[in-house]
Amino acid sequence: MMAEKQQAPPPQTSMQTTPKAGQVTKIAPNVGTFRDLLEKNKAQLQLGAARHLDVGKMVRVALTSMQKTPELLECAPITVIGAVMQAGQLGLYPDGISGEAHLVPFFNSKKQRLECQLIPGYKGIRKLALRSGKIVAFYAQAVHEGDYFEYELGTNPNLVHKLALTNRGKVIAFYAIASYSDGLTKHVEVMTLDEVEAIRGRSKAAKGFSPWSTDFEEMGKKTVLKRAGKNLPSESELQTALGLDDRAEIGLPQDLGILADPEAVGTRERETETIQTSQEPIKRAKALQAPAAEPAEAVVDDAENKAIDKELSAKEGTLPGLGGKA
Repeated sequence: MMAEKQQAPPPQTSMQTTPKAGQVTKIAPNVGTFRDLLEKNKAQLQLGAARHLDVGKMVRVALTSMQKTPELLECAPITVIGAVMQAGQLGLYPDGISGEAHLVPFFNSKKQRLECQLIPGYKGIRKLALRSGKIVAFYAQAVHEGDYFEYELGTNPNLVHKLALTNRGKVIAFYAIASYSDGLTKHVEVMTLDEVEAIRGRSKAAKGFSPWSTDFEEMGKKTVLKRAGKNLPSESELQTALGLDDRAEIGLPQDLGILADPEAVGTRERETETIQTSQEPIKRAKALQAPAAEPAEAVVDDAENKAIDKELSAKEGTLPGLGGKA
């Protein structure tokens, strides 16, 4: 009896599908696709990167971040490339481990898609402040209820903090100190636990799973460091990083896709146009980022952006834009 002829396996599908009318080409989410895109854009990355930055290492770090956070593979590719370019311009490696910066998926309700955002970390903010040469020391500490802590305002501000070696207890405050290169000037910023908790409560980035729930003390130190950073000599890189973090905190898109060349990312669509995506990653993003009591389809328009910027300026100082300007 003759053996039945086995059917040949179906041909492998292309990683890129033919778009319908009015729909942007959608690239299948896998690391290989983004590796090719990053390699294709390496020359442009090199042109805009800080002089000390190793672009090859930047590409490897970005790919590792995508493997650790698979949702990044579902983000609009142009925003991923833009976020990596912004990290290169700031001279920060977005590995999520060193504390310099993080690549984070963000749902843009206006464009109905996942986007990649660049979130500067505690060490990244310190690095940018020290790079100016005007600051020789910049750090933050948490104060626990068992510590000895004394802070005096006035014409001669003074801060004394002695750590309890045992039984430090709960965190009650945070402070940051910046020492200027003249050896005389210092800037001190102190925030109570209630002040930090209030900022956490307003933060869209704190909803669901976030560093606020897993690393509260580090986020508190970053918060007071940010506030101090806004009062330091204005350096464009530092103010750009603080502006990126502010926009992420209040749930606004960073629009980093404008830094990337659309044709180099495989699309000819302008960044301002809506891109259709699969609904499944969108549902997951909404579940992670939006609390149940908030409308999932909230759209932030330009008028709302200006209102939020005005509110932040009144409360915590000017909200820097992507170029470091108010």
